Amino acid sequence: MTAPLFLFDFHDSEVSEVRAEGPGRLLLRFSAASVQQVSEGVAGHVRSLELLLVDAEVEGPVHDAMGRLAAGEVLVDGSHVHPLPLPFAAEGTVRLSLRFNNGAQLSVAARAAEFRFGGEPRFMESYAC
Repeated sequence: MTAPLFLFDFHDSEVSEVRAEGPGRLLLRFSAASVQQVSEGVAGHVRSLELLLVDAEVEGPVHDAMGRLAAGEVLVDGSHVHPLPLPFAAEGTVRLSLRFNNGAQLSVAARAAEFRFGGEPRFMESYAC
């Protein structure tokens, strides 16, 4: 397994798209993913993060699943994964729960999950106080 580049947190990340990628495959794209660099310990955001869920069963309205996240979690075989190292892949019983600032909630059960970069991560340091 590759050493993680970042530690991902759902809070304050932004989802730009949720769509089917073929039968039973669900893709979430993040326009900004809240992370901490592992090597430097610096907080910021990366772009081009994608989450692919395989054999996905969705609960909740997918059409409202956009925008800034208030909270989220991933469980693999019943164990909470936090912070989530990037890149990350898991097989087993995967549960994803997301709560958006717009009030929407999305839950997904899947057989596998892969957090991957769809291009260069382009880390941008946060200057928030």
